Amino acid sequence: MSSETTSSWLDLLATPALDMDGSRLFSPDHANYRYVDSGNRKFRNPPIHFSVSILKIDGDAQNKTCHPGSIFEGVVKLKLDAPLAAQHLKLVFKGAERIHSDAIGKAHKKRGECLFAIKTVLWGKPSCQGRLWPLLESGEHLFPFMCEIPMINYPPTFRHHLASCEFELLASLERPALRPFQTVPKRIRYEPFIESKSVKSPLIYQEKLRMGNAHNLLVTLVKGCHYNILDDCTETMKVQLSIINLLKDKPNQDLNGINHIEASVKRQVDVTYGSYHRSDTMVMAHTEQSKFGVSNNRHGARTYYISIPLPIEISKNNNPTILKNFSVLGMTASTNFSKHIKIEYRLHITARVRHGLIWTKRKLFSIPLHFGTVAPGEQLPSTLVNYRDPSVALDTTLSTKPRFIRPPNLQEQLPAYDEEPCPPVYCFPSATAADNNFNVNGRSNPLRLITSSH
Repeated sequence: MSSETTSSWLDLLATPALDMDGSRLFSPDHANYRYVDSGNRKFRNPPIHFSVSILKIDGDAQNKTCHPGSIFEGVVKLKLDAPLAAQHLKLVFKGAERIHSDAIGKAHKKRGECLFAIKTVLWGKPSCQGRLWPLLESGEHLFPFMCEIPMINYPPTFRHHLASCEFELLASLERPALRPFQTVPKRIRYEPFIESKSVKSPLIYQEKLRMGNAHNLLVTLVKGCHYNILDDCTETMKVQLSIINLLKDKPNQDLNGINHIEASVKRQVDVTYGSYHRSDTMVMAHTEQSKFGVSNNRHGARTYYISIPLPIEISKNNNPTILKNFSVLGMTASTNFSKHIKIEYRLHITARVRHGLIWTKRKLFSIPLHFGTVAPGEQLPSTLVNYRDPSVALDTTLSTKPRFIRPPNLQEQLPAYDEEPCPPVYCFPSATAADNNFNVNGRSNPLRLITSSH
């Protein structure tokens, strides 16, 4: 199944090497260190540039989102204008749910709920004896890394004023007894595998509403209530709203008693931490009647054709504000398996309705929606495990955590030498022989074949 497919080592080894632009590229086996006295202030100048970058996810430089089973690769970039002494360069990858409220105490707010935390040493020694530390020479250095995410469903990347779930990479030059030099945390987007629906073909959803004795309202969701946020077809939600005249003897009954129709997709966030509970609703997408298509038929019915653009990650309609703050303004999958955060969506349709001479705003429909990340009709991978499953939650080893893996170097990308006989060697005949090898037609004989002997 496609959702179970991850990049193989053959795919990863076939990727082109990093463009180093004159930088020094360090491997985990780099051990040609020069040691200096850690107390020498000459080797304490801070870096002029220190950052973490993600280059590819599952072998694709355009991919910006990880999933269970993904492998992402990146580089830590360090630029020094003077040699720097440090014990080692450490890279930490962690995921955490956080509750943002003083009502539950500052200690809880600061600690949050850690999903995992792993680290690796990209340069230097995990520990040093005495006062001697390795020395990083001046110039620009690149430290490549790769990390594999297990087949475990964590909550999606999400930021909200009540709570958040974030996955971050942080590099740190450790200097015991001195303040470490650290990068700005590099956030990486993560989406779990969540079913969209159990059947491939969309199930049309319809709901009716009686408006007094004169009208019936019928709303139709052309693609149903279940969507895959990783599918281009989910960029726009198609809705039809029909106003049907029930007074057969008055086919020209005024249909304008319902106007100022608005349609919006709203996200509700529920946060629970012990006895603490808060909810918040946010409008994710909105459109109004002036943008609807409309048609009337001779039986006294009017149909509005509503298109609601959804701010999913792959949408080409996202404005710069959404792109810059997608973890806040963009749509994530519906989530009900998180320990503290629940995310639900609904389609709301409202209108101003006339009662005699009085107009009132009324909610006509509130329809639950489900947004998943797996193609319709596909089941979740059989090896997928929820992060709250006891096999994960009670595991104190690293077997159920993400893991750093060794990036392939140039030697590993070359194929192994196969001891086959050497290929034949071709050479031109000598000038004298060439003169004697012309036949009567003026064409030369084929080149002589010289085979190698072993």
